Amino acid sequence: MRKIHEFSYMKWAKIHYFDAPISLVPSGMPPPGPDDFEIPTDLDLRTELLAVGKDSLQSQVCSIYQAQEEECLITAGSTQADLLTFHLFLEAGDEVLIESPAYGLFESLASTVGAKARFFKRRPENNFDLEPGLIEATLSPRTKLVVFTTVHNPSGRIASPEVLKDLGERLEKRGIPGLASEVYLDFSPNSVAAGGARPFAHRCHPSLLSANSMTKVYGLGSARTGWLLGKPDWIRAAANLREIYAPVLPAVPLRIASLALQQRKKILSRARKISEEGRSRFLELLGEMPGFSAPPPQVGLTAFVQVKDPQNKLLDTMAFSDWLRREKGLGVVPGDFFGQPGSLRIGYGVPEETLNRGLALLREGHEQFTSIA
Repeated sequence: MRKIHEFSYMKWAKIHYFDAPISLVPSGMPPPGPDDFEIPTDLDLRTELLAVGKDSLQSQVCSIYQAQEEECLITAGSTQADLLTFHLFLEAGDEVLIESPAYGLFESLASTVGAKARFFKRRPENNFDLEPGLIEATLSPRTKLVVFTTVHNPSGRIASPEVLKDLGERLEKRGIPGLASEVYLDFSPNSVAAGGARPFAHRCHPSLLSANSMTKVYGLGSARTGWLLGKPDWIRAAANLREIYAPVLPAVPLRIASLALQQRKKILSRARKISEEGRSRFLELLGEMPGFSAPPPQVGLTAFVQVKDPQNKLLDTMAFSDWLRREKGLGVVPGDFFGQPGSLRIGYGVPEETLNRGLALLREGHEQFTSIA
């Protein structure tokens, strides 16, 4: 029996996402309310939104995210888009090169095909920004896929189109595709979904694929709808795989996703307002917290905070987060789940009073925990 790498963060998150009175765990938008997203009571589900055509969800995604019909595949969330990509390019014994710090899903996906996960560093001294030269230097003859996020989960850093083009050119020389999980990119006011000029990775270089979904920015994670964008031959192969895993996607989520894209101006405006206000307040308060430091997140809802004790040593953040939840009623995500002990992922897409109280408890808890540790 194949050994599957446990997706430990997801197990932890399902227990601890909201189990503390003050939670800075959430990393996505809460679902939009009726003032932001109108769902008609006479919802018509007869239209086949999976089909190609002017009224399809695929057509909407292509129009908004600058893709041709043959470059787009609708999926059951970005997780399925990622899964299809891993199964398309990897076989048992191959290597997939994944960013670090990294969302734990990717290493788990590698194990489903018997591939080995290796990692390239997103260096804290370089603000966790992508470095194409470093990625290229970490490739091996067995590397068959490179995986990264932009906006980076957990740090909130965004790779420029120039960096993505550079990376794509380096991978193209080796014949290696790159998968960009871009589920946070629409928090950027310059993204193409808002009518801006900021392209997604598949438009920066043809060696890159883009995975996206309705979860993080639109706040519609329960709809489990996403898409994969890339070269037509790659997308055709991924579509053949999807016919095995999910031959028919459910009509209700597809219709909800279609309605959300039609109303995206209001939904994205809400998301960006929450993101920018939370980011600004987080950075203001972080400057008043001894022992805590973080590269400033650029967009999104999360920051990756390094935590040190008074002796300037990295804190045991797994133990610290458990203590905070138990003693202070505060939920934060240990950086251990991203391969970076000594750090915490802080979600700032919460009401201002929650963020203020949460960071006050974090500072207070740090003082107390380091005095007894």
